Amino acid sequence: MKSENMEITTLKHKEALKIALVVILSIVACLILYYFRRILKTHVVSTHFFYIPIILSAYWWKKRGLVTGVFLAAVLLISNVVFENGHFFINDFLRVCAFLVIGIIASVLSERFGRVEKELREKNEFHQTTLNALPYPFYVIDAEDYTIKLSNLAYYIGKALPEKATCHQITRKSSVPCNSEAYPCPIQELKKTDSPQVMEHIHYDKNGNPINVEVYAYPVFDSKGKLSQIIKYSIDITERKKAAEVLKETQSQLFQTAKLATLGEMSAGLAHEMNQPLNGIALTAQSIRKLMDRGTLTNVETEDALKDINTSVIRMNNIIQHIRIFSRQDTLRFVEVDVNEPIENALSLLEEQLRLHGIEVIKEYTDDLPKITGEPYQLEQVVINALVNARDAVDEKGLTNPGDYSGKITCKTEKAKDGVRIAISDNGIGMSAEVKEKIFQPFFTTKEVGKATGLGMSICFGIIAAHNGRMEVESQKGEGTTIEVFFPIKTAIVK
Repeated sequence: MKSENMEITTLKHKEALKIALVVILSIVACLILYYFRRILKTHVVSTHFFYIPIILSAYWWKKRGLVTGVFLAAVLLISNVVFENGHFFINDFLRVCAFLVIGIIASVLSERFGRVEKELREKNEFHQTTLNALPYPFYVIDAEDYTIKLSNLAYYIGKALPEKATCHQITRKSSVPCNSEAYPCPIQELKKTDSPQVMEHIHYDKNGNPINVEVYAYPVFDSKGKLSQIIKYSIDITERKKAAEVLKETQSQLFQTAKLATLGEMSAGLAHEMNQPLNGIALTAQSIRKLMDRGTLTNVETEDALKDINTSVIRMNNIIQHIRIFSRQDTLRFVEVDVNEPIENALSLLEEQLRLHGIEVIKEYTDDLPKITGEPYQLEQVVINALVNARDAVDEKGLTNPGDYSGKITCKTEKAKDGVRIAISDNGIGMSAEVKEKIFQPFFTTKEVGKATGLGMSICFGIIAAHNGRMEVESQKGEGTTIEVFFPIKTAIVK
């Protein structure tokens, strides 16, 4: 309220000064007229000074300013009668007409200029109000020296911008443009390509605290097609980054839960896988003991027995190490991967179990496939889950169709258009259309309570999505199921 009163007072003072100036100029013009006509007895240049107050009045007060012209016109005509006795009246009358015409022209032009000025001012105010309504810092930046030409009220320092302030001074408290590998300058990148840029940066808020922001930069070209200015705005993503970290941690825990659940489902098969080399070691030890008791044990037989024992120990150690790495590995390592490898690693854990279930495993690998960028153990987790589901589907069909039925699981890899395709097929029980629609939903399962978590397929779907791939399921009730996974050759990892 106080600022409004001060502004009104200032306007009144300005208006008073204008009136005073016009009055003074009018008096001066009248005195000059008196001097030339009364003292010097001449008409030369005596009326030229009348134009100044007339034009100023018309410009400042538009049509109301014509009062000054009418007044001075009356003064001129009266002076003609008083000092000239009506001589040269026509000349003075023409001068009066000139006064009024010039005043009218000046007032019309002033009104037009006033309307144009008002429209421009209103447009500028509308644009500035619109910009100030944005919750994000917004800048128009000179492409040459990075100075800020226009900004809104959401910039970080919270007060008027210093003269010739640059974007890096305001947002990063730096005297030089950004140039680090971690945070390249979006303006410099834009100048290289003349195309919009989006990147993450660290800026500082009005309290000087660092915040994560997403910076958007767009080019503005002049009439000659040259980059002249850059529109730049930034969005605070600090909370989003924190939420992403929490989500990442939660996903990691879910992945770990799913892996342990998968290992639990494979426990019987893994126990048998370990039992085989243990039985081999026991039989070898018994054989050596018998030969020792008979006194017929030779060095060759001892060496062969030790080799058999060592082979069994290596086999058990490989299984144990594989399980330990698979179950505990939580740091993602995206590397070049041959898609045949995670399938083979998964089968190394499950193949014996599948054999005991009477399931034939058919491998149709394509050699020399292009490598993808992926996380090996996550990919192995996807394959294990698909194989376990295929095993259960085949077992279920075997229970309902005893006799000549022979369970089969086919693992196939091949080159696809712009990528690599994995297909794991079974001739098991299959699934209905209703089940197929829900298969990727978290906690959905068709198995009995306690036998599955319902997380497997949903987590596998998330893993494949994180590899920028896609996962599809084809199934016919009573015929079997095929799980297809497609990976682009140059996989851009979603972190």
